[in-house]
Amino acid sequence: MWGVAFLTQHSKDVLPFVVSVSNDLGLIVFDPQLGKVYVPGGRVLGHDDGPLFTMKAYKPWWKVW
Repeated sequence: MWGVAFLTQHSKDVLPFVVSVSNDLGLIVFDPQLGKVYVPGGRVLGHDDGPLFTMKAYKPWWKVW
């Protein structure tokens, strides 16, 4: 698993490039801020019905109380 980070102020310019190159290589891109998953072949999960995942919904595994 690899992670690529970039400044959010440039996300509109950078995200299409990152998704295109990653999907061409057969990789899946997950955008945690939008809750979208970009799958090779042009599919976007979480696109029409809102976010597929929300980072706030999950607690860290070590905080069980």
